[in-house]
Amino acid sequence: EVLRPPLERVVDRLERRAAMEADLPLTPRERDVLEWVERGKTNAEIAEILWLSPNTVRKHLENAYGKLGVRTRTAAVARLRGR
Repeated sequence: EVLRPPLERVVDRLERRAAMEADLPLTPRERDVLEWVERGKTNAEIAEILWLSPNTVRKHLENAYGKLGVRTRTAAVARLRGR
């Protein structure tokens, strides 16, 4: 019973986040790239992690920016996270 309130808050937060992310028109790969951007990785590092070329990473980011209506990496991650 002691853990119930904090766990309910965590579940509620995760459900809201999932619903918000479901509303964003990103492909799974665009989400993958943005999640690595959020962790502070460069395009070259993301390319190596995901076995892509740096140009492909850049293209995924450009597509995500357009879909999210942003111009920067920081703004894209903030939009992804609902800020």
